[in-house]
Amino acid sequence: MMGISVDKLKELRKAKGFSQEELSKSSGIPVKTIQSWEQGVRMPRDIYVIERLCNALEISIDDLLHDELTHAEAMRNSEIGDYEEVRINTLIQYIYNEQGLTGILKVIDRFIYEVGRTRAIEIIEGVKNESD
Repeated sequence: MMGISVDKLKELRKAKGFSQEELSKSSGIPVKTIQSWEQGVRMPRDIYVIERLCNALEISIDDLLHDELTHAEAMRNSEIGDYEEVRINTLIQYIYNEQGLTGILKVIDRFIYEVGRTRAIEIIEGVKNESD
């Protein structure tokens, strides 16, 4: 997944006071899947699974990613594009899950405000021309 370490997953589970089995019951994620994450064999990739994990641990997706990314400060310089893309996608998915299209429209409105109408028009026209 997005750079979440094995240690981070174990730490979050233990901080909540969960065994792997209890986290499985609370999240609806199979215990074998949780075991494979904590062994570093696999990592969660599906945003809905990540959301269930965060809900069970009573943390936000932002909390899950934030500490790990500050911990990896040295690597960020070379991977900053990947980090930013994952971060944007994760946040957009979270907003969509929480607020639906209304949330996405708020993001677009804020984006237009921040970059300015002229630049927003250029970007939107570029996207439109890609689909032609």
